[in-house]
Amino acid sequence: MDAILAEGLPLWSWLYDCLGAEDYYKTDPHWRQEELEKAAGRVAQALGVSIAPFSDYTQQTYQDFRGAYYGQSALPLKAEPLHYLTSEALEACTVHHYETGADTGVYETEKLTGKDPYDVFLGGADALETITNPNAKTDRELLVFRDSFGSSLAPLLVQDYQSVTLIDLRYVSAQILEQFIDFHGQDVLFLYSPSVYNHSDMLKA
Repeated sequence: MDAILAEGLPLWSWLYDCLGAEDYYKTDPHWRQEELEKAAGRVAQALGVSIAPFSDYTQQTYQDFRGAYYGQSALPLKAEPLHYLTSEALEACTVHHYETGADTGVYETEKLTGKDPYDVFLGGADALETITNPNAKTDRELLVFRDSFGSSLAPLLVQDYQSVTLIDLRYVSAQILEQFIDFHGQDVLFLYSPSVYNHSDMLKA
């Protein structure tokens, strides 16, 4: 996999060395947003932008998180805390969901008591959505081709971008993206977990 990616994507990088097992949930496959400062910093450095230091965020907590593994395991797993990071900058951002036409905040806290509390990050699975930052430090824009892991990392990248558009090719074909996105030289980030890039047939070309 290293050789294949290095040949086709000279700027690619793993993020595994930025994370440890403790940076993931015990009842869910996803990473913990509050532990992503090093990973987000590496992504931002590669893009040539900066991120807000994590000391600028306020950590909010939902104590009763039970992720995907909780139901699959058929074991009496304990609930664990889910933290999400808020700030004045993020509270000023809006998220446009192309499928529904709805505009929401970065965090949809009503999802915390729903079927999958991890959907608090950008509302969960969505084919196409754009975060707009009215207080961006530049006029740059970012396109993120991502899976569900991108939902909690993308908000950490908005500081220098006036917009961050997230595209999930599991739910929308690449062939119709020009109907929704004006491609004009935006920065581009491909952010995928092994569960997706090892099963690329789930992506709609």
